[in-house]
Amino acid sequence: MTRHHSLLVAVAFATCAAACGPDINLTKALELTVTESGYFDAGIVDGKTHLLPSLTFALHNTTDASISSVQLLFSYYQDGADGEFDSTQATGVGPEGVAAGQSTAPVVVRSPHGYTLEGARADFFTNSLYKDVIVKIFAKKRAGYMPLGEFKIGRRILEPVGRTPGSQ
Repeated sequence: MTRHHSLLVAVAFATCAAACGPDINLTKALELTVTESGYFDAGIVDGKTHLLPSLTFALHNTTDASISSVQLLFSYYQDGADGEFDSTQATGVGPEGVAAGQSTAPVVVRSPHGYTLEGARADFFTNSLYKDVIVKIFAKKRAGYMPLGEFKIGRRILEPVGRTPGSQ
């Protein structure tokens, strides 16, 4: 019985070791390409324009093997301010994976918080309370987070799909 138990333990360790294998360097394995950035028009809140930093991107697998199950962390910073003002997480690559040399479908990520400012949308970027937003992106598979890039959110207002500019 002891021999059988030892064999089961050895098989369990071998299976775990194979499943947990060496972690890949996501900084080198994934290339992040931003296709659009700006401030998503989230409508009017308490009579003020509500705009959220928004980023559309794809991840390109630069390795010769499929990559799956990658989580992303987005940390938002106001230019010149100390520390992060917001963060959010998203799935970068799902369990289905992205094949070698291929890219994910475009992913849209928005900060949960943004700017709620008085005045016309056209004056948003000249408002004294506005500061540019920089987003730092980190990826994680099994080990800790690894940096993928840092991007300044574009100074443009993104219209919700199907909405005419200027309508509410």
